Amino acid sequence: MMTIIITFVKDKDMTNNSKKNSKSGCSEGKKFFWGLLSGIIIGLITEAFGGYVDVIVHKIIQPRAEITVPEESTRVDDPIITKGEAKYISETNYLWLAVKINDLVWPKERIRLYKDNSWEQKIGHKSQIPGEKFDLILFTVDTKGDNIIAEWKKECEKTGNWPGKTESDFLVKKILSDVKNLYNEN
Repeated sequence: MMTIIITFVKDKDMTNNSKKNSKSGCSEGKKFFWGLLSGIIIGLITEAFGGYVDVIVHKIIQPRAEITVPEESTRVDDPIITKGEAKYISETNYLWLAVKINDLVWPKERIRLYKDNSWEQKIGHKSQIPGEKFDLILFTVDTKGDNIIAEWKKECEKTGNWPGKTESDFLVKKILSDVKNLYNEN
C-alpha cells in the first residue's frame, strides 16, 4: 500500500490573484506539479524503505499539540474535562496529559486521537491545599518513557501513594502544550 503526501504551501504573494508569483517566477500550475511530483516520490521511497523514511519524516516534522479546554487561570471541577488537538505524533511517541505543580508531574492519561486529530479526556485531580494552583501539560515520551509511566501508575495504585516526579524521571521528550494557573475547590 502506498501513501502519497501532498503539501501545499500558501505563499504571501499567492494572494494577489496574479498567475505568476513575482518572487519565484513559478506559476500556480508548476507549483501544483512539483508538489504532486514530490508527494509521489516520497510515497515511492516510503513504499521501498518503509520505517526508515517514517523516522526521517518525523525528525523533520515536529509534533504539535494544544490543550484547548480548559482555559488558563480558571476554576475546574473534578473530574476535569480536557480537550485539544494534536498532529504529527509519530508511532514511536506517546502523548500524555499530566498535572504539574512546581517542578513535579503527575501523569494522568495517555491521549488517544480521533480521526480528525482532536482528543477529549476526563482526568481526576483534587487540590490538596485549598486554592492551590496547578498546570496541565501535554507531553510526548518514547516507549521507554511510556513504560516508566505505566509502572509508576501501577505502583501508585497498589500503594495508594501518588508521589509526583520530575519530567526527567518520566523521560519527557517535549512539552507540547500547557495550561497554567488552574484551581479547584475542595
